[in-house]
Amino acid sequence: MGEEVGVEFEFSSNDGSPWHPVHKGDDCNPHCDVSIRIGETWIPGENVYFEVAEVSFFNELLHVLIELQSGEKQVSYFIEHPSLFLFERNGDDQIQVTNYYNEESIEDPSKRLGIEKTGTCSLTGFENATLRRVQEIINRLRNKKLSKSDSNLFHVLEERYQQVK
Repeated sequence: MGEEVGVEFEFSSNDGSPWHPVHKGDDCNPHCDVSIRIGETWIPGENVYFEVAEVSFFNELLHVLIELQSGEKQVSYFIEHPSLFLFERNGDDQIQVTNYYNEESIEDPSKRLGIEKTGTCSLTGFENATLRRVQEIINRLRNKKLSKSDSNLFHVLEERYQQVK
């Protein structure tokens, strides 16, 4: 098999205000943009609201991977309007990730805007990149004092991490 296509995740503030991996109250903008890079293609997700940004995003992404591992061929994931990621299995170990701006365009190509971005890589490579990033988050937050709701999200992250791993 050839060289593995790189996968990475990027969170950034969408209005120029400070953005932190963990929501810190009024001094932090909880809205951010999240992008997934597959190879040289950046697949954007825009105007995302997360209370615990990375934890919430990766909780949902791990859930998508669990569904794909259980045999689902296509899983859509709304991060927040207007962004929707579609994860599709292509064969045994290929995944295609596409961003869409309306749900109807998934089933009806005539509803697509023509600006959707798509990237393809191995499912194993995508899982490994996700697991590496989640492990970094777990290591960073394990000994932090979190609110009860944030702590609950963190425990779900740990459980889903173990399921995908």
